[in-house]
Amino acid sequence: MRWLTNTGFIIMILIMTIITMGTLHGRFNFKTERVTIKIKGLNKELEGLKIVQLSDLHLAGFYHHPKVLQKVMDEVNAIKPDLILNTGDFVSYGWREFDNNDTILVKAKSKYGNYAVMGNHDFGTYDPDFTQAGRDSNVLMMNKLISASGYKVLNDEYTKVSIGDAKIGLIGVITMGRHPNMVHGDLRKAIAGLDSVDLEILLSHDPNQWAKDVTGKTDIGLTLSGHTHGMQMGILTKKFKWSPSKYFYPHWNGLYTDGNQFQYVNRGLGVLAIPFRIWMPPEITVITLVPE
Repeated sequence: MRWLTNTGFIIMILIMTIITMGTLHGRFNFKTERVTIKIKGLNKELEGLKIVQLSDLHLAGFYHHPKVLQKVMDEVNAIKPDLILNTGDFVSYGWREFDNNDTILVKAKSKYGNYAVMGNHDFGTYDPDFTQAGRDSNVLMMNKLISASGYKVLNDEYTKVSIGDAKIGLIGVITMGRHPNMVHGDLRKAIAGLDSVDLEILLSHDPNQWAKDVTGKTDIGLTLSGHTHGMQMGILTKKFKWSPSKYFYPHWNGLYTDGNQFQYVNRGLGVLAIPFRIWMPPEITVITLVPE
């Protein structure tokens, strides 16, 4: 049946073309997503505050591509952010993947500082050769290298950022484990003693933690997450978005609301496992705060 053979051949060529484009172009086709969030009762000093969110760099994917990573940092600086917030997974397996990329990451600057949390991959979860001592050493090295990249690392803790007469409480919780057995940091411990701030912002790598620990249980106005990558494939248009990741993570990309609480889920900058992105471009997020 020649027609069936020809059809199979055409389908094979089409699939190979899509994968090749996703590998050569898609994974480096960075998109800047601009989002405006209306915060009820926002302090006037915070009006127009510009936050750049980065997530899921998985730096091994930039091996042999330092100029690409440098271009991303240049794009971040061109935005002139007030804050740069990174929601984790700098690496896939361990600290050696940094490969001096801290000297590139540190070039991204913001007016009021850069802050980050560690994702589950940053804890060496997926390296089968790590002993417990090796994982402990990896965590120490990761903290050191992320700090060298220009970030203050928040490990189940908060810090206050003063902007004029206003104060933002930045909260960071760690994420460990692997799906479906994710281990979230201690949010209660992280916010203990935090008061007298105008806005609380949480960095939580796993988006599923928002429904579990945040909404209706805290005063956290904005939560930033990553982790999903949009599963690096799907459909993403202005009117329609779909990815198989939605079956594991109900909040897998974009802005979500629950009353006066907001969550934004970033698709990530890097790739994991398979080095392609098919119609699911890597993301730089620009969030602007305005009063409701």
